[in-house]
This record gives sequence, C-alpha cells and structure tokens, in this order.
Amino acid sequence: MEVDERAKNTDLEAVNYSNQALMDRNLDLKAEYEALQKHSSLLTQQNKDLQRELDSFVETDDIVRRNLDRKTKVDEIRYKVDNAIQQSAHVVYKSRSPIRDSVHKSQVYVQEAPLPSAFVARVPRGASYQDHGPPMHFDAGRVVHHYEPREFSPARRQLFREGAR
Repeated sequence: MEVDERAKNTDLEAVNYSNQALMDRNLDLKAEYEALQKHSSLLTQQNKDLQRELDSFVETDDIVRRNLDRKTKVDEIRYKVDNAIQQSAHVVYKSRSPIRDSVHKSQVYVQEAPLPSAFVARVPRGASYQDHGPPMHFDAGRVVHHYEPREFSPARRQLFREGAR
C-alpha cells in the first residue's frame, strides 16, 4: 500500500507540476493575445488616420481640378470672343461701300502698335497659329485710323495759299 500511495503522490505531484506549467503557458498566451489586440487597435487607428488624410488629398485634388477646368473654360471663352470680334470687324470691313472704300484708301494712314499681351495670353491651351493660322484677317501690330479731309471754302483756301507765301 505504501507503494501505491507513493506512486499516487508521485503521479499527483507530476499532474500538479504539469498543471502549473500549463497555467503559466496560458498566462503567457493571454499576455501575447492582449499585446496583439493592442497592436491591432493601433493599426486600425493608423488606418483610419491615413484614410482621413487620403480623403483630404482627394478633396484638395478635386478642388484644384475644378479651378483648372474653370480657368481653361474662361480662356476658351475669351478666345472665342476675340475670334468673334475679329470676324465681326471683317464683316464690317467687307460690308463697306466699294465707292466709299476706294475714296478713302488714299486717305488712310497706318500706325504701328504692339500686339497686346492680353491677346496672346488668351489663346487657349492646345491652340496654335501654326496649326490653323491667326484669326480671320488678323493683322498683328497694326491699327488703322481713318480721317476725313476737311473741305474748306474757296475763299478760305485762298487765305491758306496767301499765308504760305
């Protein structure tokens, strides 16, 4: 019997030792699980922060894109208006009476003027004079002024002639 009791005590001590080792291992696994949970919550928070930052970048990009689209549209509208003005001036020029036009050709002088930089800046992106040429009958740098010679009476002309002598 004593042998049985000793064997049972030895078995009991072995089971207690094994139980204690398993409990220690269980505590270690619980600590590792909690550390992984904390790390997971940290990664989740970082992911949320990065998502907010990405959303902010996307919103800023959309705002910049809309502003650039507006600027392009304004440039295109300005170019169309300038082109319409040039075409209108051409129509007015062509609609002149041929008799009146021939009388005034000898009385027209041309004054050189620089091309306004505003016109050059209003050509929309992608448009070029090399592709299509300048707008209809656009004469860069030249402004035409018309003047009417004054008709004086014969007596007044005589006074001018006498004053010139």
